[in-house]
Amino acid sequence: MPAKHSNTPYTGGYVSYLVTTRALADTPGFTSGSQSAVRRRFNDFVALASALKVRLRGYFLPPRPHKSAVEGQLMADSFIEERRSGLERYLQRLAMHEAAVKSEVCAR
Repeated sequence: MPAKHSNTPYTGGYVSYLVTTRALADTPGFTSGSQSAVRRRFNDFVALASALKVRLRGYFLPPRPHKSAVEGQLMADSFIEERRSGLERYLQRLAMHEAAVKSEVCAR
């Protein structure tokens, strides 16, 4: 669920996205079914993709959604939903990538 954050002294406003994870039965170090939720900005996903690209050089990784946005559209509901949907697909594909899931980059 996206949340709009209004203007701050340092930014013109931004959107954060709720990321929820659920541990599977075979996830070491976690209780099966345990859940965790955090809010992340789009730039956090850009940083994740960049770190994975460096750490997993030579692997085919799922592409992250493009950052393309027209300044006036950043806070439009339709743009936010399109971006949310793209981020959800990206994370689902990443969760199926064995090397990415095992990387310490994804554990953060």
